[in-house]
Amino acid sequence: MTSAALEHYRREWSAAHASLPGAGVGWVDRVRRQALDRFCERGFPTPRDEDWKYTNVRPLERRAFRLDSTGGGGAAGHAEPAVCGEGLPGLAPAARLVFLNGRLVPARSGEAGELPEGVRVESLAHVLASNPERVESHLSDTGGGDNAFAALNHAFLGDGAVIEIPRGVRLERPIELAFVARGESDVVSHPIVLVLAGEEAEATVVEHHLGAGAGAKLANPFTRIVVERRASVEHHLLLEEDDATWHTGNIDARVSSGGRLGSNAVQLGGRLVRYGIDVSLDGVGASVALNGLYVARGRQHVDFHTRVDHREPGGTSEQVYKGLLDGHGRGVFNGRVVVHRDAQHSDASQSNHNLLLSENAEIDTKPQLEIFADDVKCSHGATVGQLDERAVHYMRSRGLGEEAARALLTFGFAEDVLARMGAPAVRRHVERGLVGALPALADLPAPDGAEDLAGAARLAAPRDQRS
Repeated sequence: MTSAALEHYRREWSAAHASLPGAGVGWVDRVRRQALDRFCERGFPTPRDEDWKYTNVRPLERRAFRLDSTGGGGAAGHAEPAVCGEGLPGLAPAARLVFLNGRLVPARSGEAGELPEGVRVESLAHVLASNPERVESHLSDTGGGDNAFAALNHAFLGDGAVIEIPRGVRLERPIELAFVARGESDVVSHPIVLVLAGEEAEATVVEHHLGAGAGAKLANPFTRIVVERRASVEHHLLLEEDDATWHTGNIDARVSSGGRLGSNAVQLGGRLVRYGIDVSLDGVGASVALNGLYVARGRQHVDFHTRVDHREPGGTSEQVYKGLLDGHGRGVFNGRVVVHRDAQHSDASQSNHNLLLSENAEIDTKPQLEIFADDVKCSHGATVGQLDERAVHYMRSRGLGEEAARALLTFGFAEDVLARMGAPAVRRHVERGLVGALPALADLPAPDGAEDLAGAARLAAPRDQRS
């Protein structure tokens, strides 16, 4: 990383840190300073780093990204629905927080009714100002290691969302978080999301990232999910930013004994998207299901890196990621599972399947297993291919044109991942997004668009092509 780029972020930090939420609180100041030092020591990764071999973030060094100086979510003119959206149709969340360039927009946020007793859905800035000790243990040990973007996020630790579900509470409706990146020139945001589920609690969280405005933007979020004993969290990550947005996000999750995490990541936009998902199964019988779908078109670049650590006996992990790559789009998938010595009787599987829709599309896939226990069940695999011409011929024999047949088969390929999602409103929203990405589907006679097309894609395919 160039000295000019490092000096830029040092100056930005010096100008901003004293006015960030929680400034003056000992542990907050310490986390910010240590994270900045780690970032400056490490710098942005390069293709010489193994985990960044296929993703070049050098263009980010050449841009002087800055925090939003206009007041962000506090600016009254930024609260209009056209910018912050009205939320996902049909979701009916228990609470919705909206952030613009990393800052809460109070006018667009709120609760749909009374939350169950003990449930808290608040902005991180409010918590840091009123009771910072509540989140100290969850933020004081993150942003380090070799992850430069997580370190940069914590150096500018400021706003975001804190969701706390107390022991035994089952949240019937989801929590929706909307993060809008908007700027005319090189705006950066570093939001943090904390999802804390107590023993035997249950919750669904929808984290939605969008982009607006023609200016270049960098979204650099960090999400921490803590699942206590026998608790269950379903996390939906939707990335629908515009072609002027770079996105470098990270999820860090820890699952205790008997706990379950479901992670559903869908990328439908963004100029360059790099997401790291790290899950530690810390208790006996802990489980995680990672599902992902990414779409790279034009010259989009999408990179998903996952890591699951089995640390205790009886853990279960499943990963299913699929990619659709068109134009000059490029995808990267690196899935790593580590079964530690004490994690006997672990069951781990991972698969990555990719569909190349043009001659210029590209995918680099690398599923990995590292097993240090001797009584486990583990598998992994990856495929790269094109549409089966026999299936195209079969569907054309049923009255579809060639383009429509190809589009419907492509939709069916992706729908296998979406069917694993537990929130119907989220699934329908993503299906509509896929229909928008496949213009031929718009001409098919389907009463409710994507929802009916999902069934059509399954039923119309030849028997040996159905998943």
